[in-house]
Amino acid sequence: MIPTAYTLPSRFPHKSISKALSPDLFLSQKPADEETVVLLDTFDEELRSSGRLLLESATGLILINPKSGTFFQQSGHAKFLCHTEITEGAVKQALKSVSDLRAFLPVVTLVLEKNIRLVLDDEGKTVVRLHCFSFKRKKNNGTQLALSQPLRGYVKEYAQLTHAMQSISREDHSIYEALSIKSTGFNPKPIITLKKSDPIKHTTNMIISTFIGVARQNETGIERDYDTEFLHDYRVSFRKVRSVLSLFKGVYSPTDTAHLKTEFADIMKVTGRLRDLDVYLLDKSNYFSLVPESTHEGLTLLFKAFEKERSVKHKLLCKSIKSTSYKKRVEKLANNFSQDNYHAGSQANIKSLEYACRVILKRYQKVCTIARSINEHTEDEVVHDLRIHCKKLRYLMEFFTPLFEKKSIRSLIKSLKLLQDNLGRFNDCSVQQESLRDFLTVNPYTGAQKINVAQSIGALTAMLNLQQQKERSLVMKNFAQFDSRTTRELFHQLFST
Repeated sequence: MIPTAYTLPSRFPHKSISKALSPDLFLSQKPADEETVVLLDTFDEELRSSGRLLLESATGLILINPKSGTFFQQSGHAKFLCHTEITEGAVKQALKSVSDLRAFLPVVTLVLEKNIRLVLDDEGKTVVRLHCFSFKRKKNNGTQLALSQPLRGYVKEYAQLTHAMQSISREDHSIYEALSIKSTGFNPKPIITLKKSDPIKHTTNMIISTFIGVARQNETGIERDYDTEFLHDYRVSFRKVRSVLSLFKGVYSPTDTAHLKTEFADIMKVTGRLRDLDVYLLDKSNYFSLVPESTHEGLTLLFKAFEKERSVKHKLLCKSIKSTSYKKRVEKLANNFSQDNYHAGSQANIKSLEYACRVILKRYQKVCTIARSINEHTEDEVVHDLRIHCKKLRYLMEFFTPLFEKKSIRSLIKSLKLLQDNLGRFNDCSVQQESLRDFLTVNPYTGAQKINVAQSIGALTAMLNLQQQKERSLVMKNFAQFDSRTTRELFHQLFST
């Protein structure tokens, strides 16, 4: 026996269920509690995609999982908090699969009526519990979710209730659809419908238009500073646009390509330092764990300075994306791509599949050439170069995924990911060391505090350098795994024309 969820009409069919039970069973009802609740979810709808409902009221949190027929309750709140910021309890524990980086945002306000119905035997013993949650929303008839809770030793009784409930339950357990709750539609990795025979210029316009749209969906979240993933996804989307302009050579005229590269670089310019500061602050506890406790005083001062600088940089970015000039600029760019207003380059009319095969295979060969040349004596700049080419290769494969057999190309992307993650960590350590050294030149503190900060930066830089060397030592090993015979054959099988 397992708990089961049933989606029911707004009014519980008490009489129908009672009649379906044998004469020796009785369906009783406890008094109902009614309260106003706020439905919460992350911006990318992690809870909706899994069918779960997170509700916050004045009395605490409720998490309902229709797929497993279970629910959890605890005190506290979650609105505008990330998972790690919620107080300990059953709900937090059940939410551990949700990203630590995403805040729970209000979706809609509902009226929730809770009550418990009990199936009793002829001796008055409880044989099955039924937890009922009735949801009401303005201009909506509402819906109800009933979770059956089996009790040990009452298999036949539970089977009776199950049969009765199944006869009246809706097949779809989605409370979101029943209450007409619209989806945000946000997907940082959207699936774009591409055709193999379309000219590459048409395909390129579609890809760029899509990622401009993804970036713009994050603007409100950036302004309100709900969580750091809004800026991250905004930057990744525009970075992909810039990568397309760089990698899809000959699609647009040289003049238009140069102009577009400048436009998007300028748009992103104000975001770079803010993202660097976010990365520092998100990893704050790790930095403290890396260095001796004697340097923590200086490190505390360092992070106070980072927090202050972040506030300044965030205000600058908000001012930029709220400005009329920014909105007109981005809207004009988006319209020009959707209306195919840019001049065609020498390769614009090549079929998309042919173009994709050519650029992916060429980038793959470049990655292999660089990686096979790396040994323990190779300069760090070469490793950085490999990282950039791996990122470009992955972007190309992701852009053109719809043109190829799904399982095969996803397998290649997955095999590249281990090496790319390794190179990413190597680069992060390098960037952070450089940033810390730069901070020393503008250190706002004086006297003993300035010395303490300098000492903490010295200790942290030394540890980051050790981590960087550790990541570097793994590059050859991870490339060897990527450069397997199976992977080589699959690359040539998919992309050789």
